[in-house]
Amino acid sequence: MAKRQPFFNAPPVVLIFIAGFIALHLFRTLALPADQAIWLSWALAFIPGRYGGLDQAVVAQIPGGDWAAFTSPLSHAFVHGDYAHLFLNSAWMLAFATPLAWRIGTPRFIMFFAVCALAGALVFWGVHYGLFAPVVGASGAISGLMGGAFRFMFARPVYVGMEARLDEEAFTVPRARPILPLMPLREALANRQVVSMTLVFVAINLALALVPLELSGGRIAWEVHLGGYVAGFLLFGLFDPRHLRRQHLEALQ
Repeated sequence: MAKRQPFFNAPPVVLIFIAGFIALHLFRTLALPADQAIWLSWALAFIPGRYGGLDQAVVAQIPGGDWAAFTSPLSHAFVHGDYAHLFLNSAWMLAFATPLAWRIGTPRFIMFFAVCALAGALVFWGVHYGLFAPVVGASGAISGLMGGAFRFMFARPVYVGMEARLDEEAFTVPRARPILPLMPLREALANRQVVSMTLVFVAINLALALVPLELSGGRIAWEVHLGGYVAGFLLFGLFDPRHLRRQHLEALQ
């Protein structure tokens, strides 16, 4: 039986995340009355004004209360404005989360997703301090996944020796399997493909800043995208498994 290829088969954690996006959207749009759906959206959304810049009487009226101040920097990533927003983020999630989740495993993947979501929300808060508007969607976290994936997707593969036992014979023959090493930041910043893709991503988001484009009834939060991407690109090395680095070093010896 052929071994399934991680880059083309989504691991369970990625499918669970996407299923969570879909389930929450269906529950909010189909199972709840309109007023309760709006309340839930605002309770889960990231709202910069919760953290200063608004009168406390106004903050007290924001759905979710005090607990949302702690949960919304993460929970906003699971809420989507409409089906188009949901589909785009689910497809983007499938593309970049799949190779990354196979590489680092479920616990690290969940933590990395959370860090990127938090980073995107933090940058948006810094740019729009006191703004009384909801931010929803997984695009900031997924931008971070893309940034993390770029640290190894374009690396030159190295081959790690492996022994394959022949069942009918009493000997083994050496084989080699490729691994994609983590590129150090300096190497990644000098990689032509990484630089090209990064410049395109930044250019698109800066264009959205100059000419705001509405999606799902709201403006696309380019600040969240850039914050998540930079965090993912810079911090991915903290989540990459050490055994892959050790195998890389052994292959170079």
